[in-house]
Amino acid sequence: MFCFSVKKAPEIQLVKSPNPYEGLPQIKFGDVWGAICHLYSNYEEASAICRQLGYTGYNAEKTSKEDLQKFGTSLQPIKWLDQINCADDAARVDLCNHDPVGSNTCRDRADSLGGVICDGTYHR
Repeated sequence: MFCFSVKKAPEIQLVKSPNPYEGLPQIKFGDVWGAICHLYSNYEEASAICRQLGYTGYNAEKTSKEDLQKFGTSLQPIKWLDQINCADDAARVDLCNHDPVGSNTCRDRADSLGGVICDGTYHR
């Protein structure tokens, strides 16, 4: 288990896609990037990730298992956030309910990793 004091929002990115608005979500704690696993809904968690990236979050979606094939697996050995459950107005995914940072049941499979597609205006 890892302990971090999060005073400012941790960095977040979408990887494994040529498009900046879609991909597998990763979050950085300290100097280490790690995967985000088990996004529960089709909207709330994806919207929080998109908002944190600077998108409006509207029409954000968790990709289906079929869509996830285009992203592949994360190849990220560290899985920071797991079992995430966000409220519909969450501004940051790290502030949503989730298992303790660094403890997870995540595997590099489509049923564990969820891709995200952000569809909205970029505001950074």
